[in-house]
Amino acid sequence: INTIHSIAITLPGFSDLMTSNLYVVGNGPVTLIDTGPKFPGSFEFVEKQIRHAGLEMSDIERIIITHGHVDHFGLAGKVIETAGHPVPCLIHAEDKWRISSQAFQEEAWSKEAGDLMAMAHMPQKEIEKIRNRFSFFNQLCDPIDEATPLEDGDEIAGAGYRLKVIH
Repeated sequence: INTIHSIAITLPGFSDLMTSNLYVVGNGPVTLIDTGPKFPGSFEFVEKQIRHAGLEMSDIERIIITHGHVDHFGLAGKVIETAGHPVPCLIHAEDKWRISSQAFQEEAWSKEAGDLMAMAHMPQKEIEKIRNRFSFFNQLCDPIDEATPLEDGDEIAGAGYRLKVIH
């Protein structure tokens, strides 16, 4: 692949997560691999980096989401809106449920999860830190209900590149 642009978004406030990484593949139209989280300023940073690569948001023809964590798909809705045309989102079939509205309507934290961590002698301070992070996650994305499922071995081709799904 001749053209891959890497974009690293700093994740403030997460000492164990330093950046969210996304990639722009191609010369136009392009494939965006992951979008980053919906932190204040993240979208503007991504847009600036895409322009720095000589591209526009309208050059994005598809978004591939590597997996269903909010730091990988949080900006998808804003990217699609800004592109000004339909931009399909693709994700492995086993992760599709993780990005759906239904997944975000269900409680992300359970009493059972806290009990299990306590049984494993995890310090209460760490359990609370994890619980607070779970409640914060819903703010970092807009769910995606219209995603195309991918399977192992599927290939996605663009101008001058071919990507293969490995899950």
